[in-house]
Amino acid sequence: MNLHSPLGSHSTHEEFQVDNAIVSIRIPTQGIRESWLAKGKALYYDTARRTADAIELAAEHTRKLYPSLSNDTAIPSARSLGLELRGVWVDPTEGTVSFDIYDPSDTLPSSGDDMMRDDVYSVGAKLAADGTLHVLTENCG
Repeated sequence: MNLHSPLGSHSTHEEFQVDNAIVSIRIPTQGIRESWLAKGKALYYDTARRTADAIELAAEHTRKLYPSLSNDTAIPSARSLGLELRGVWVDPTEGTVSFDIYDPSDTLPSSGDDMMRDDVYSVGAKLAADGTLHVLTENCG
């Protein structure tokens, strides 16, 4: 879970890899870059424990989209659905963290949208500065 050497350093963000997910910390152009990066890293560390909550929220949302999953007692949890974290976007200016949760097995229907340049089922979740977690997008593919 450590954010050590970045995978990529860009004028507007730094990218890190944590397990199988990419963590992107937004860096505003105004202010001191190192200060924004330190704030972003601290925010990530403070909220990383909420990743499981975000994945479970995505699973609940998925069950609402596909009611047949709710009736299947063999699929009681997000882990059973096979949903995983693909990306995290940290915005230290807003104090928010967004999660991109997807189906790597490609068993759930996708929208066919090309937002992520692949055609897999995904759900976005956002952790607001006040600690509330909500669905951002559905089936954004």
